[in-house]
Amino acid sequence: MNTNHFAVAAAVRSALVVLVVLAALAAVPAAAQIGYKADPQGKDELWDVTSKMEMTGMPMAMPAQTHRVCVEKGNDAGTIPKNEGCTVVDTRRVGNKFTYRMECKNGKNDYTATGESTTGANGYQGKMRMAGKMEGQQMEMAMDYSGTRVGNCTSTVKQDVAAMKAKSDKQVADMCIDGIERLMWQMFEPKELCAAKRDAFCGAVAKAAQSMQDPAQYTAMAGRNPDLRTSFAKCGQSLAATTRAACARATGTRNWQFVGSGNCDDEVRAQGPMHCAGRGGSPDPAFYALCSRYVTITRGGVGAGSPENSAMQPGMQQGMQPGMQPGMQPSAQPAPANAPPQDPMQQGIDKVRKLLPF
Repeated sequence: MNTNHFAVAAAVRSALVVLVVLAALAAVPAAAQIGYKADPQGKDELWDVTSKMEMTGMPMAMPAQTHRVCVEKGNDAGTIPKNEGCTVVDTRRVGNKFTYRMECKNGKNDYTATGESTTGANGYQGKMRMAGKMEGQQMEMAMDYSGTRVGNCTSTVKQDVAAMKAKSDKQVADMCIDGIERLMWQMFEPKELCAAKRDAFCGAVAKAAQSMQDPAQYTAMAGRNPDLRTSFAKCGQSLAATTRAACARATGTRNWQFVGSGNCDDEVRAQGPMHCAGRGGSPDPAFYALCSRYVTITRGGVGAGSPENSAMQPGMQQGMQPGMQPGMQPSAQPAPANAPPQDPMQQGIDKVRKLLPF
């Protein structure tokens, strides 16, 4: 058989998983459960299931494997495996014999599985055959299996599954809440994890469009979401309108740090000549952010900042040396030999003074 070694190995691993699950589930007259607790007085049955697999083209058979499973009574439908891409096309029980046939198509897998088992008072035995493509390789496999009753147990699989589902549901709910709080539009697109919460998401965006007119709220939200423009647009809101309102409020309250953040360049152009140009002496430190942005857009030729294009986060100017372009890192200036270190504030004043027209 001319097949790639690694592809065959992958197919064998895939087949082992499938066959062990099939044998454990289909060989007995009830669903084999993974979750259980040992309980001599339990209503369910504890079984040791031994399986041995052979594959056409392999030089030797796989060694037998034994697994202990807890079998819940009275659930014939549970004997049918629920593997992804597999469809049960035939099942039949006659007396103590159970048979079924499945067709499985999923990615590189396209195979058919048939199985049967015969039960006795304290045990069972059976066989299973699989044929078709696994991981894109043509394969034929067979499994013989048997089971021995070893005691009683109490199946906990339903409780375990319910607990896992509750935990998963809570994790998803928490993720959606976080996505709403941060206005992360990607999580609420069709077919995404939180698509059902889209109305709540857009409600949060509408509230943010109002609350972010306060510069402090704007700064906080912009720091949590780098793509507010898209979030607003997805819900029919205008980030530009919210930004204009925040800039107007910041100007009215003389919040020059926000005005100089890169979102309010119209205000910078209007206020710069008044507070930055033509002033003698040292500029007031309160105007550093404003004047630094004013120099940038008047000397550097930068166009008016627009949240529709960049949504620069307010507060990014903090820590920037006056006169620096946004995004530049402060550069260390070597001090003259034997000279005392210069005061950082004086350094900033000197830099602004060199750039401003006064």
